[in-house]
Amino acid sequence: MQRRWSLAACVLLALGAAGTVGCKTKAGDACTKGRAECFDDKTELSCQDGKFVAAVPGRIARRD
Repeated sequence: MQRRWSLAACVLLALGAAGTVGCKTKAGDACTKGRAECFDDKTELSCQDGKFVAAVPGRIARRD
């Protein structure tokens, strides 16, 4: 019985760890209004029209 619980705990731990891999937010992912995240040291992802858009903080985006 003890072995069964240990095995179940290991399986749940492995599934939890696997579920978090690849969850980093990227440009084009869906988002909610007002949300912003750091992508890396130089790039910010901000929510525009329900999707994340990459931007460099401190620079004004040009719209042609």
